[in-house]
Amino acid sequence: MAIALIQKWEKSLEIFRSNWKGIKSLSKSFRYVDVINEYGKTLTGTLKSGVKPLFSRNQIRNEF
Repeated sequence: MAIALIQKWEKSLEIFRSNWKGIKSLSKSFRYVDVINEYGKTLTGTLKSGVKPLFSRNQIRNEF
């Protein structure tokens, strides 16, 4: 059961990552794209390559 949940989560992450590429390509001004849950916690995210982050990882994770 746990293995199936892990595989499901990994498949979801692959879908999110492929969507990020499309979202980031919409505008050159996008610096960061992430997925947040219903509680405002960042589940996963990515920073555009070559860009210095404005916040630390913990600040980004708890931003919302």
